[in-house]
Amino acid sequence: DGGSATIEMWVTPTKITNWGEYLCIGSSTNDYLVLGANLFDTGRPFLGVSGTPNTSGTLKPTPPGEPLYFALTLRRRSGGGTMARLAMRRPADGAELGEVTVDAPNWNLATLDQQAAVMGRSNFWLDLDVSMVCDELRIWRTALTDAQLAESVKRGPDRLPDGIQAVAPSRE
Repeated sequence: DGGSATIEMWVTPTKITNWGEYLCIGSSTNDYLVLGANLFDTGRPFLGVSGTPNTSGTLKPTPPGEPLYFALTLRRRSGGGTMARLAMRRPADGAELGEVTVDAPNWNLATLDQQAAVMGRSNFWLDLDVSMVCDELRIWRTALTDAQLAESVKRGPDRLPDGIQAVAPSRE
């Protein structure tokens, strides 16, 4: 729809480091969204904007070795900026592990800079790399509904909905 997107990730952290980042997506060097692995050594994943994590979410601590499913839904706000919602589930049974929403008033999907979009590390040189296995990363050009996300985590990686073909084939 031009102003929305969903990013799905199936990951298994193998080592948790403070401020390690699963995903860092920037629309400039100062405006970026961070899906982090460990907020202040609590073991809780986090969603932050431009270096400021949202600590009010309900994301549960996750130990290394536990497979996780993240769905980051981005919606354009009227007047500019983006609302970002992160939902976390356990792939084995679909159990909800929490969610958090952040307002990113200066972040814009339309001005995403591919040079500032990284996985497994940060745009900030002092942040540590995250140690993980990423089973699958999907990027949708629309905001998926809660029902679609629940079906996706139930289906699991490597199993797209009927009629959908992968744009970039995975490498075995």
